[in-house]
Amino acid sequence: MLELSEEAAAEVVEGVARLGAAGDLPWLAACARDGRRAVQEALVDGWRRHEPRGYAEAVLAGAPLVDGAITVGDPAQVPHLGALRHLTAVSVVIGAGVQPLSVLADVPHLTWVTLKVDGEVSLAPLADHPRLEAVELEGADGYADLDRLGELPGLAYLHLGLAPGRAWKSLDFLAHCPNVESLRLSGLDDATDRSALGRLENLVHVGFFAHPIGGFAGWPTSESAASLHFALSGELDLTGIADFAPNAGRIGLHDTRVADLEPLLDLEWLAELAIYDETDPLDLTPLTGASLRLTLFRSAGHAGVDGLGPGVELHYLDD
Repeated sequence: MLELSEEAAAEVVEGVARLGAAGDLPWLAACARDGRRAVQEALVDGWRRHEPRGYAEAVLAGAPLVDGAITVGDPAQVPHLGALRHLTAVSVVIGAGVQPLSVLADVPHLTWVTLKVDGEVSLAPLADHPRLEAVELEGADGYADLDRLGELPGLAYLHLGLAPGRAWKSLDFLAHCPNVESLRLSGLDDATDRSALGRLENLVHVGFFAHPIGGFAGWPTSESAASLHFALSGELDLTGIADFAPNAGRIGLHDTRVADLEPLLDLEWLAELAIYDETDPLDLTPLTGASLRLTLFRSAGHAGVDGLGPGVELHYLDD
């Protein structure tokens, strides 16, 4: 295999692994000694086409992987990660089907977890994985044992999504994860105590989902928040956004209705606005004369595009 280029070797491995034949495992195991990135990625991708235990033990056990890191997306693979001798970092990213946190019980070197959950979910099992850097859970009726997040000193990315109709009473649990840089939450409503947002000194990226936001009056000030993303089920009122995130430089709107964009002009450092909506046009005339990069769908037919002026650098997603 080494006589082939990295890309050619990876294509050969991918083609053989795609067949899912048990008789090919010895040949694939020999290929696992090829440490080139594309070859290792092809071998890991081939795991999903074979019996999980047999492939892990025969092919991946001695593979160097990509710097010892692997991402698995099939719960059937998770119990067999222990067979991989050169693991240094594991990401469990399962996008289909509800999973209990117990699926993570024996995962070595876990650094990232993405799961769909349901019911009342205790976060206590996460404390068994102190190397976690990213936790992304979606769909719970509520989360218990949030204080256990304090046992994850490297936690930098946190996304806790609630089931439709559920809301946070308070965000005080954020005191247990002061190093979070990227925070994504659904389930904030008008009654949610948001004061803890102002105490996250390392917070850079913030995303809010589901519940509409009726203005930012009474919100704490987050001096560090530089990038805000909204994907809301109702209308977003931007009034007071500069009081919440005075140093924000990027705003992203995903299928989010905004009645008035003018409050964005109060953001002194705003350099980029991205509107990811193909069907619901917004009135862009409040941005006339602004200086920023504007990304949107041409097909959406937003009003006021032609008069924005030379300071607005337009980029279209559907060109």
